Order: sequence, then C-alpha cells, then structure tokens
Amino acid sequence: MRFSFKIFICIVVAVALSFATGGYMLISSNFTAARDREVSLAVDEHLSLQYVFESALVTQELQGQGLTDDTVRTAAQGIAIGLQLSGHGGRAIIVYNSRAKEIYPDAGKQAPDSTKMIGLRAGQVMYAFTHIGKTYTLFVTGLLVYGSEKMYLSYSQDISEIFAQRDAQIQTFIFYQGINILMSAVLAFLISWLLTRPVRQLTQISHRIAAGDYKRRVEIRTSDEIGELAQSFNLMAASVEEKINALEQSSHIKDDFIANFTHELKTPMTSIVGYADMLRSRQLNPETLFKAANYIYNEANRLEALSLKMLKLVVMERQDFTLAPVAAEELLRYILRAATPSFVGSDVTIKASAHKGWVAVEPDLMKTLLLNLMDNARKASSAGSIVELRGSHDGEQYTFTVTDHGRGIPQEELGRITEAFYMVDKSRSRVQNGAGLGLSIASKIATLHHTTLQFVSCPGVGTSVSISLPYCHAQEEYEDEA
Repeated sequence: MRFSFKIFICIVVAVALSFATGGYMLISSNFTAARDREVSLAVDEHLSLQYVFESALVTQELQGQGLTDDTVRTAAQGIAIGLQLSGHGGRAIIVYNSRAKEIYPDAGKQAPDSTKMIGLRAGQVMYAFTHIGKTYTLFVTGLLVYGSEKMYLSYSQDISEIFAQRDAQIQTFIFYQGINILMSAVLAFLISWLLTRPVRQLTQISHRIAAGDYKRRVEIRTSDEIGELAQSFNLMAASVEEKINALEQSSHIKDDFIANFTHELKTPMTSIVGYADMLRSRQLNPETLFKAANYIYNEANRLEALSLKMLKLVVMERQDFTLAPVAAEELLRYILRAATPSFVGSDVTIKASAHKGWVAVEPDLMKTLLLNLMDNARKASSAGSIVELRGSHDGEQYTFTVTDHGRGIPQEELGRITEAFYMVDKSRSRVQNGAGLGLSIASKIATLHHTTLQFVSCPGVGTSVSISLPYCHAQEEYEDEA
C-alpha cells in the first residue's frame, strides 16, 4: 500500500470517526434530555392523578359505596374520561390491586411487567418504557394506600414523538455524514498528494542515481521532517557520488598501474631475451659478448630493484608498524652518510642542517622515505647543483625538508607524482634507472605515519618536498631528567 493512500485512509477514517462520535453524543444527549423531561412531567402528572383518584374514592365512600373493584373501576374510568376530554391523546391510567393484578383496564401486551411494583413503598414511583412497532409508551407507577387497602396507580403516556425525533436526527446525521466523508476524502486526497510529493521526488531522483546520474539532487523547499529527509538524501547522494568518483579514480589508477608495470617489465625483458638469444645462437667477439652480458646484468638488476620496490609496497599495505622516539639530528646524519656516495658520483652537493628534537617514527621506514626523496632530488638536479636536507622544529611539529634546484615539476603534474610508475620525464627517468615508485613508496610511508608529503615546485627553479611529524616532548623530558 502506498504511503499517500495510507495518509488518505487515515484522514478519512479519523474525520469519519470523530464526526460520528460527536454526532452520536449530540443526538444521544438531546434524546436523553427530552426523555428525562417527559419522565419528569409524567411523574408530576402521576402525582396529580393520584390526588384526583383518592378524591373520587372519598366521594364514593361519602355516597355510601364501599371500596370494591367496581368502585375502583368507576373512579378510574372517570379519570380516564377526563384525560381523553382534555385533548391530550395517548394518555391513560391503569389500576392494580395489592397483588399487582389489573383492575382497570386490561392494558394487554403494552403494559409493563407488574411484578416489579410489588416492592414499592408509599411516596415512591417507578417508570418503564415499552414499545410495539414504532409506538413507545412511558409508564409511571406508584403505591396508593387508601384506608387499609393498597393499590397501584400506573399512568401511561405516548412518547413516540421523541423517539421519532431521534430517528429523524439520525437520518439527517447519516446524510450529512456521507457528505462530510465525501468532502474529507477529497481534502485528504489533496493533502496526501501534497505531503507525499517530496517523497515521490526522492523516489524519482533515487531511480536516476541508481541508473548512474550521480549529480542529481532533490530541491529542498521545506524545513520540516520531509525537508530534513531531503537534505539527508542529498548528503547521501553527494557521498555516493564522491565514493563512486573515488572508486573510478582508484580503478583508473589500478589500470594505469597494471599498464605501467607491464610496460616496465616488457622493455628490459625484451632486451634480456634478445641479448640472451644472441649469446645463445651466435659466435661473438669478446667486446660484443661483454656488452651483451653487461646489458643483461644491468637490466636484471633493474628488474630486481623494481621487484623489491613492489614487494615493499605490498608489505607496507599488509603490516602494522610501531612508532618509536628517534633523535631527528641522528636520523639526518644517517641519511647524509647513506646518500653521499651516489651524490659524489653525480657531482651534486648535499647541504644538511637540523634542529635538535625528537620524533615518533618507524626508523627503517623513515630512512627509506628520506633516502627516496634524496634520490629523486639528485636525479632532478644537474651536475654542480646543491640539494638541501633540513630538519626544523616549529611548535608542536618537526619538519623534514628536501629541496633541489633542478628542473622542477609543472603544476598540472603535482597531483599525480605519488602514483605508482608515474614519471614526469619518462625517458630521463629510465636512463637513470627510475621506475616511478620512489615517491609512491614515500607517500605510503607518510600515510603510515598519519601525515602527507607536501610539494612546492616551480619549473626551472626546483622542487621542495617536506613531511611534518608531531614533536615528541616525552622523550625530550626523559633525556633532560637523565
């Protein structure tokens, strides 16, 4: 069942029930008031008739007539004739003896149960309603003590009119109830349609998003719960779009990774196979033989370095590392010693400086990161230039910075230089035995230390790469105490 139809049904049922309850209570209260009014008038009339009946019995007694059933009938008949002559139809009396047997007249099926009047005492009255078809009669009965005799006088009055009025009111109410339900149904349909319109829009937009149109959003026109739902939906859609874009980008990066990795393997493998086939199938002079073997050796070393770097990336993805306090100046001294031999061979000078301080790192990984940055800086620098290695303490951060004065990196390339196998200058990188994995490994190590690499570069001027780590005060305090 649709939500709009549920709202429609609930509104119609609520209006119908409330209107029916109100109408029933109103008709019931009117009917009860009219009935009680008739009962009150009938009780007063019964009291008057009782005085008249006693007076008639006294008159007969003064005339020498004893108290018999006949004299009782005569007195009652006189009262009945007086009621008929008064012009008020539907009124009559019934007289019962002490055993609740009718003396005058025989009321037949319309008379109430006379056995209930046996327990009446002087001054008490009881009333009852009877009906035959649509004729309703009110009976008011009381005890009459005359001398030593007990009799019961019952006064009856036709009150069919108030029941007829009640039935007419019910019929009128049913008619207006039908009109009310019809009007409330139309109004409920409009309300449910308007209230569920944002929900229908949400459904349409969700279908479009499911079909791939991730930029679709719901227009927010209200600040109620539906508006909050629409806003949450838009936030969810934006998050889905972001995740989809990230997945697409990740898929694109993986495709590039596989393509680049295949290409990096293909070139040396082709050369190795070619030279190996040449060594296997030809008689070569010693010089050519040495060149072929040397090329196979160099390319095999390049493949070994490539496989080691790939293994390092995989290991870092799957392993947890423990960070420990390390003296920053000691770490930079190690990097200076490890990097100096390769710099001497390329005629590039290292300039190093470091502030005293402690950082929480995984020592071997941080050494790998800084050596990769130094190696990239060396490859980007020309002979005779300087590469700067600095460690600086600034408040709660300790920052390592590697700066070269080489060819620099274009701004449009900076966003991709940490991708595996991505190289700004592919031909030059391959000449220098590069595979485009150094910065990818460095970026992964930075992520494991809950930080990122920061690049600042200008083509023709140089590149500066920095990594900031939380300053380790605890180790410094321990050192001071020692």
